[in-house]
Parts: sequence; structure tokens; C-alpha cells
Amino acid sequence: MRRVFSGSNRSFEHSFHIGRVNQKKERKMEKLFLKPVKLPIMQYFGVADWQKFYGVTITPKQIEEIGDFPWSDEVLASPCPFYPGKTIRETHFAFVGLDNITIMQLQKLNPKTTEPNFYSYGPGAWFSREKFACNETLKLRWYLMLKNVVPDSQNRTFEEQRLMLLPKEYLVPHTVVEVAKDLFIYKKTGSYVNQYRFARTADALIGDLRIFVGFCGLKGTVIRYGWDKDRKEDIGLAASRRIECNFR
Repeated sequence: MRRVFSGSNRSFEHSFHIGRVNQKKERKMEKLFLKPVKLPIMQYFGVADWQKFYGVTITPKQIEEIGDFPWSDEVLASPCPFYPGKTIRETHFAFVGLDNITIMQLQKLNPKTTEPNFYSYGPGAWFSREKFACNETLKLRWYLMLKNVVPDSQNRTFEEQRLMLLPKEYLVPHTVVEVAKDLFIYKKTGSYVNQYRFARTADALIGDLRIFVGFCGLKGTVIRYGWDKDRKEDIGLAASRRIECNFR
């Protein structure tokens, strides 16, 4: 049975339970290779999930390089800068990236016959030969991402979104990072994010022709592009927490 997490107390308590269960599973796996690492108590896609959902085994050397979850529990329990009354733990999603994973690799791991998937695939996809899809990879590290677009970021240019709404602790992620987050959230929770909106990313085709991702659902995650100066009611901004801003 799929579980959809929300901001309710009951759902929040359940997410804590899921986080603790995942910690036990990952620690059991990692003890086979190394000393246990610190894992977040929140919704996340970790080392064990790569094997569970995709059959991808992460080596002991990679686990060591990934290391502990880089944000403290104090950061996760602190107020979310985007959603008043909620904590970062409630509004964000964490995941482990692998440095050989591109968007085209994510398509192979998430074929059309599975859920979640992409709206368009392979040679038929307009981006199949673009650098941001073929060459840009995830980094071998933890990511901490805002689940949905930055609130009130629609109907603004990219510059307005970035300068007016993005705190210094955050940056605009690359397209592969935003796509991975969307896919992994569904894998872990059974629910889609950004179902009726796009999230602008850090990648551009030429000049100010910006890539955006979204409208996630049964028809697949959509990747499109548009001008930075466009103000559209269905185009917001993606946000990723900087590692160097883990104030302890």
C-alpha cells in the first residue's frame, strides 16, 4: 500500500518511524564494509535504496567517500525558510548521489514500463544528445532538496526567483539533481511532487534558455525549456541546500 506523507502530526510521526527503519537497514548493510555512518531521521533515498530499487551496489570505497549525512539534526529540526510553521525535516528530501548517473542513465533505471518514469525517452526525447542530459552527473555525496518548487516563485523571471526568493543557504540545482529527487521521492513514498508545475534548474541550453522539470505523474516526468525572462504561472524554482551552510 502506498503511503503519502503530509504535514500532519500522524504523517510526520510515521516519517520518523520510516526514517528509523531505513537507518537500521542501511547500517546493517554498511557494517559489512565499514564503521556505521550517520544517517538522517527524515525521508531519504540512501545507499541501501540504490540496491533495493535499482540493483545498483555501492562499493565500500564509495560508501567511505559519501561519509556521514552532512547536515546536523539541529539543521533538520530548524524552521524551514520556505514554509512558515514547518521544519526542514518536513519539507525537504535527502538522497545519495552516484557520480556515474546522468539523466540518460536514470532513464535506463526507470524505463517506461515502470513507475515513476519519463514523459519521453531515448532518441525520441529532444534532450537525448544535450550535454545536461548526457554528460552532467550527480556527485558522489548527499543532497538535501526542497521537495516542491519554492513557494510564490511562479510568475517571476529566473533572476527574480533566484535573487528575491533563494536564501544564501541554498542554490539552484542542476537538472539531473532535480530529476533524481523527483524520481526518488516517488520510489520511497509512492507520491509525486510538482505534479502541476515546473521547477527551473541551473542548466541552460544557450544564453538564457533555461531547463525546467516537473508535471510529474502517471504520464512521466517532463523536461522542457523556456526563456529566463518568461513569467509563467506554472514555472517555479528548484532549491538545494548547500553543504557548507551546515551551521552547528
